[in-house]
Amino acid sequence: MSYALQNSSASAPQIPIMHFHGTDDNLVSYDGTFLISSVENTIQWWVDHNNCNTSPILTIIPDSNLADNSTVDKYYYDVGSNESEVTFYKVINEGHTWSGATPIPVFGNTNEDINQSEIIGSFFSGFCSKSIGIYETPSGNSLSVYPNPFISQLTINTDNYEELFLIIYNNLSESMIIEIFEKSVVINTDHFPKGIYYYEVRNAKGLVKPGKVIKI
Repeated sequence: MSYALQNSSASAPQIPIMHFHGTDDNLVSYDGTFLISSVENTIQWWVDHNNCNTSPILTIIPDSNLADNSTVDKYYYDVGSNESEVTFYKVINEGHTWSGATPIPVFGNTNEDINQSEIIGSFFSGFCSKSIGIYETPSGNSLSVYPNPFISQLTINTDNYEELFLIIYNNLSESMIIEIFEKSVVINTDHFPKGIYYYEVRNAKGLVKPGKVIKI
């Protein structure tokens, strides 16, 4: 979180939080920057904001894969207000990668001791009884974003002829591209640094498809 966001969020609701971060992340620094607080500072902000127990339950995840050069410590802060909690997976020596996924060496080590996707799925399953407020594309429509990973161009194709909006964000939630299109569009990404990006495709009713792409 940026310091500005922390300062402006005192009245934000208390909600359950889960965060994963590699200590060797070379794109989103574990230690923060002059505008972005460190990971540990951000976790402490949420612990204080949620009124959680300040003494975490520490779990040392078994180092089941010695070849990944990475280990995981789990910090769990419980009994927060509004049934909130904070869970932090400190992934030691991991880079800007997704634990349990196919390694991408250019982004650093990938931890294989945990499956991040399964853990996140269980987290949402435990706190979300149903999905609300998200418009889903009717089953007869399709939308594809490719190639992924990409080098210099991204293509978005759909069999819809309605007007769509594409927004691509970097890891600081800054918009890199905002494009209005119908049917398909090709995005030139020469000005994008290598890294992970997030996109949203929307129509007049709301969100059609979110996703993540990687530039190599």
